Amino acid sequence: METSRENQQRIFALAFHVDYWNYLHWVDPFSEKRFTQRQHTYARALPSQVYTPQMVVNGQYGFVGSNRRQGVAAVQHALETPASVGLILELQSIQGNQLVVQYQLSSTPDNPQVLNLALAERDIVRKIGAGENSGRTLIHSNVVRAFHSIPVDEKSAASDTSLLPTVNLEFPDDVVRENSSLIGYVQHPQTMRVLGAYRLDL
Repeated sequence: METSRENQQRIFALAFHVDYWNYLHWVDPFSEKRFTQRQHTYARALPSQVYTPQMVVNGQYGFVGSNRRQGVAAVQHALETPASVGLILELQSIQGNQLVVQYQLSSTPDNPQVLNLALAERDIVRKIGAGENSGRTLIHSNVVRAFHSIPVDEKSAASDTSLLPTVNLEFPDDVVRENSSLIGYVQHPQTMRVLGAYRLDL
């Protein structure tokens, strides 16, 4: 899970489902190998171990996701730290399972930065038929159903909105748009620190 914030001190939670438990007689349909690889990237950058569940706050703190006290403390510290980059997302169009989004940063980046776009779906209910959770009904929140990262440059801070860049994002056909939001967050690709974020409801 990654959490971030914008100037109004809102918390954006994202659930990245990893794939290394899929051998336990049940395959998580939301898991992806690249999310597992992303977890290991965090482990190297923080540095931290790999946990299940794991919580990462603003790309700076990683710990066991069930540690409520540590989680509350890390989120509170993040809320007290001003975002260093402002971000705005504007939906341009949605056609089928393709959406086009325009993005704008508050300033021209003076070091390498990437914009991550995560389409997160809420209130997914699934009955588990096998594995250690067999027979249980699970409710998933903020599951990342589509994810895309792009480097940002000076065009992302243009004052003329007609010159601002856009990005296309494809998402699965079964995503319920009414239960989904697009979370964008600017991140340093080496330190993994989150510099600013924005939520766009679909």
